[in-house]
Amino acid sequence: MHTEKDKFKQVDARLVQRYFEGGGSKKERLQIEEWFSDLRANEELRKLSKNRWEDLPKEPKETTLSGYDEERVHDRIHHILRLEEAAAVHQARKRSMLIRFITRTAAVLFIPITLFALYNWRGNIAGSQSVSQAEIFSPFGARTSFVLPDGSSGWLNGGSTLSFPTQFKGKSRTVNLSGEAYFDVQKNPKKPFTVLADEMKVRAYGTSFNLMTYTDDNTMEVTLETGGIEVFGKDRFNNEKSMGLMDPGERGVLVKGTGYFKKDPVKVDQYTSWKEGKLILRNEPMSQVVNKLNRWYNVNIVIRDSRLE
Repeated sequence: MHTEKDKFKQVDARLVQRYFEGGGSKKERLQIEEWFSDLRANEELRKLSKNRWEDLPKEPKETTLSGYDEERVHDRIHHILRLEEAAAVHQARKRSMLIRFITRTAAVLFIPITLFALYNWRGNIAGSQSVSQAEIFSPFGARTSFVLPDGSSGWLNGGSTLSFPTQFKGKSRTVNLSGEAYFDVQKNPKKPFTVLADEMKVRAYGTSFNLMTYTDDNTMEVTLETGGIEVFGKDRFNNEKSMGLMDPGERGVLVKGTGYFKKDPVKVDQYTSWKEGKLILRNEPMSQVVNKLNRWYNVNIVIRDSRLE
């Protein structure tokens, strides 16, 4: 166990000399300050300091200190300590003021900078993702041709609406149909062409087909002329499911609200000739015949005898 006396015997006059001259390492300066910081308050340390100081002339000449004046030396040491303490406090205050200034500046600038960044971010998102929508309507008794942004084309039958983006972005070309339309789709395997129509979705890569999905009909029909398509519907839980692939010359019928779907081979011209101004009817129920005539001529034929249906 080391006593205060043992501790003080380790005082090195050369370190003290360098300390007074403003030299020495940080570690040495801390050691000097530790030796002398309590001398005024401890009489024993004062005596030990004087005895140790009287022994200093035995050291080499360049490291000796003569004319020991205890009070002057102590005053000088404490003066240096106070100066360093004051410098440390001043430095701490400067840091504190700088931090407060930065904090206040950041607080003042935070809201406008945040608003500016948010505005630009939303602007960039809107600029990169927002695409205008176009819509084509064909009135009853008319047939309207159209060309889509990707070069795909087709016809809208009477009482039909087709909506689509003015530019196809992303990984799909998607349009929405209400009524009946004939599509001649440009081939692009990397970006399939998709038609959304009530409970049915048709996906095509490069093909021609007719899709009929009037809201007042109980069924939806798709007839494939060339290429290949995949038809999607909904099950009884309203979840989307694939109804399977179709081959050219097939017609698929989806019964609304049931998820029931069937395919049959047909004569395609019976379901696509309307775009050429011809209405072909073969073995169809009278109710469907009347619906087609009403749309074709923009009239309102009513079946009064249910037996005719």
